[in-house]
Amino acid sequence: MKKVLLSVALATATLFGASAQEVVSKSGQPILPKAGDFGLSINALPTFKFIGGIFSDNDASVNGLFGNEFGLSGSYFLTDNTSVRATLGFGFNTDTQKKLVDKVGSTTNEKVEDSKKVSNSAFRLDVGYVFHRGNGRLQAFYGPEVGLNFGRNNKVTYEYGNALSATNPAHFSGVDGSSLTENKPGFTFGFGLGGFVGVEYFVAPRISISGEVGLSLGFNTQGEGVQSVEYWNGSAVKEEETKTAGGSAFDFSTKANGKIGVNFYF
Repeated sequence: MKKVLLSVALATATLFGASAQEVVSKSGQPILPKAGDFGLSINALPTFKFIGGIFSDNDASVNGLFGNEFGLSGSYFLTDNTSVRATLGFGFNTDTQKKLVDKVGSTTNEKVEDSKKVSNSAFRLDVGYVFHRGNGRLQAFYGPEVGLNFGRNNKVTYEYGNALSATNPAHFSGVDGSSLTENKPGFTFGFGLGGFVGVEYFVAPRISISGEVGLSLGFNTQGEGVQSVEYWNGSAVKEEETKTAGGSAFDFSTKANGKIGVNFYF
């Protein structure tokens, strides 16, 4: 009888031990991250768009690798099934338009160059609490997230090939027919609260690819900006600055662009 009970106990222990084993590769390496591990994730979507733009006739690559979807995340596993993560996102781009115009006073059809440069910049920090669950190499994750962002959109700088003078009192020949030298909107600051859900598949020990979407509630406010102009006042070049109004916006929407992540755990 004792031998029978001992055999049952050993069989039960073996069964539960097997069900509690971690997921490992054929060589015995752990596949999934565990408590105390760190993670590093890169949003691969901008890279795909950049490469696609190179081999197409559109302008998909105009923002380079650092468009407004770029994001770098770091995470730390509190337990085998929960982690915290912080994501730093940033984007910046510059678009310059140029136009050749007649040089004032030239008798040989000489040309000079006017230019208009539009620049944008954005920075974002998101912090989230992540729950992980799944079966084998395929894992689901979800959780809440808060975010802060700031940046400046549509800063415009003008340069003119013809200097202002009595014979050229205004830059009417400019790129868009104005005498503006700079239009600098105020900085935008924002706060967001939302959640996310996604899946990741471990293609190798502690290396995975993932996809996620989210729902966010956000509020943004923009400060006052400055607009600069120059003109000829009859005897010299005169420069003036005027303030432009700011504003605010409230938004509740899904993050339609989502995220495709390449993830590494250590």
